[in-house]
Amino acid sequence: MSRLLGSITGTIGRLFGNLLPSWGDPAPVPPETAEPPEPEEEPEPESDGESDYETADEGDVSSESESESESDNESEAEEEKIIFRRIEDPAPKRLVETRRISDQGLCVDYLANIPETYPYREDLLAMFEDVEDQISDVYRRELARLGGVKTKIVLIAHMYRFIQGGRFAHRIDQDIAFPSEILDIIRQDRINQTVSRQYNEILDKIDEMKQNQHSGWIYEYGKKIFLEISAYQPLRGSSHFALPKIWAKPQLGIINPKNTDNRCFEECLKAHLASEEARRQGTRARNLHDVSRLRRFDNILNFSGINFPATLRDIDLFEENNPSFSNIIIKENI
Repeated sequence: MSRLLGSITGTIGRLFGNLLPSWGDPAPVPPETAEPPEPEEEPEPESDGESDYETADEGDVSSESESESESDNESEAEEEKIIFRRIEDPAPKRLVETRRISDQGLCVDYLANIPETYPYREDLLAMFEDVEDQISDVYRRELARLGGVKTKIVLIAHMYRFIQGGRFAHRIDQDIAFPSEILDIIRQDRINQTVSRQYNEILDKIDEMKQNQHSGWIYEYGKKIFLEISAYQPLRGSSHFALPKIWAKPQLGIINPKNTDNRCFEECLKAHLASEEARRQGTRARNLHDVSRLRRFDNILNFSGINFPATLRDIDLFEENNPSFSNIIIKENI
């Protein structure tokens, strides 16, 4: 019996001896367990897309077509539409660009945010066809006010692509600007043609990017549309002035009528008629600079609707009224 109790006591002692520290002995330190290393994340490759558009800026945007007493129902309806609002405070870099392309340095820009609920947000062609009349109306209004404009459409599109990096493929999202070329407008009847040409150029740029196998960018939806409009003073004629010696040579075929009014365009054309008449008769034209000798050609050409001094717009109208065409050569600083 004592042997059995001693065996039990020894077993219990060994058990507690392993679990509890002995008096005066240092406490056992549990072994450190190494934490599993965190998986390394592959760096996300940088996108080579152009996310910042260098001249357009939202600035302070106002609406000329909305009244201050707009109802809630009207506001909700507008959330599904594209509405162009004038930018009251253009960015400084936009003003710099305007001074570069126009002597007047005046820009009148518009911005339209494309709502998330807009039905054609992901269909570029349908979107531009839907807002084409709006853009034309803006151009028409500013052309009537400024007399001549240089215009550009800029679409800010949300694009994405996938880049393979090791075992992972990363999706890159970026807003990329697609500007059209800058086109001059001096006639109301050319506005629709200009708008169509500009937005089709943007469509072509996006298609080219999608078809480029090295690009990988895919159009997802449109975000903003900028209309950049700069005041433009078209080329205009003037009265007579003496030509430099290098140009004042009859053998060059240059006729310089000495008119005292602003109808230099008309006098030059009448001098051309006199020259052609002499050529058909086999004689040499003389005194073509004398406008008094050119009056017999007054009723041959149709100058209806032409303003003097003539602008490029007036020259287009002249070509429509007469079965002929005019070549305009510009020589600066003569």
